[in-house]
Amino acid sequence: MQLLPPEEMAEVAAYVEQSEDARRELAEIQGDLAAYAHTVEMQSPSAQARERWTPEQAKSWSQHQPWVTGGNFLPSNAINQLEMWQPETAELLREWNSKP
Repeated sequence: MQLLPPEEMAEVAAYVEQSEDARRELAEIQGDLAAYAHTVEMQSPSAQARERWTPEQAKSWSQHQPWVTGGNFLPSNAINQLEMWQPETAELLREWNSKP
């Protein structure tokens, strides 16, 4: 409930306060969550794990990669790797590539 906006949180709290069924169900959920929390193994990430790249790191990495061509390219209109080799899709690609 802490993630709700304040006005929604107040509405839910008022409803739970008035409803015996809601209080009972919320207590069950909280009990289940507490039980699950005790079963999770707490492990620190490995030293090799890292946070999300910054845009600068991503740009630097991509600049050192080869141009995307051949088998490692999938056009946006191909639903899978085989679709792009079908005559209709290949024709669309030819038309797009011939446009200035």
